[in-house]
Amino acid sequence: MENFDKLVTHIESTLKTLPFIMFLNGQCIENTSPLLLNTTENVLHISIPKNTQHPQTCYLIHLFDDPKFNAEHPMVQRLYGLENSNITIFEAYYLHDHTAPLVVNTLTEIYLAKNTSLQHHVQCQSKAADHLSNVLIVNQEQNSQYTGTLLQTSMGQHHNHITLNLYEPRAIAEIHALTLASKAQTKTLQVLAHHHSANCTSRTFARGIANDQGKSHLIGTIKVNPKASQTDARLNTKQLLLSEQ
Repeated sequence: MENFDKLVTHIESTLKTLPFIMFLNGQCIENTSPLLLNTTENVLHISIPKNTQHPQTCYLIHLFDDPKFNAEHPMVQRLYGLENSNITIFEAYYLHDHTAPLVVNTLTEIYLAKNTSLQHHVQCQSKAADHLSNVLIVNQEQNSQYTGTLLQTSMGQHHNHITLNLYEPRAIAEIHALTLASKAQTKTLQVLAHHHSANCTSRTFARGIANDQGKSHLIGTIKVNPKASQTDARLNTKQLLLSEQ
């Protein structure tokens, strides 16, 4: 626990001049950001106010140190980008080096209103025995833009499932992802770009690196509804194997 307390202190000192929200086992312990936060029925609701044009990156820091936190039920957070907002969010997960392995399941739902832009960066840090599973669902209205960056470089087992729902015309979604698996780790990334409406654009760029006995799985799907004319969708995945094992 001492090392974990030092990590919290280090993060707070590093971010002291920057906007951030810090969570411990799903509960907010500090908020210096312009984002609005409330909790209902164990669901975190985070709102980007209408017309927000924030020049600084906002940090969402999730800390976990309870092995019994949510092995069965996921932590749910909903992020709402209201009209004409533009913001960058860096989201990080830190799992405590506990004697028992941590199993952390998260569900993040993002709702982007008209003319909203969100740059969203996600990374995780954990030890080899931990298991982290993330489900991300992005729902976009007209003229909204989502750009997501995902780094799967933690030491534990890591699984990410991303769904991009482009519901209204001229929505744009882009994903950049890197997975790194070594030793006996398994990293899985599954991305679905679902075009519901016309004149939407999606881009998925995924890279996987496997070393030792690591396994990296990249699964990409593009789904276009019959009425989604003028769709522009691209999927690009590449894998690099560094070991003969």
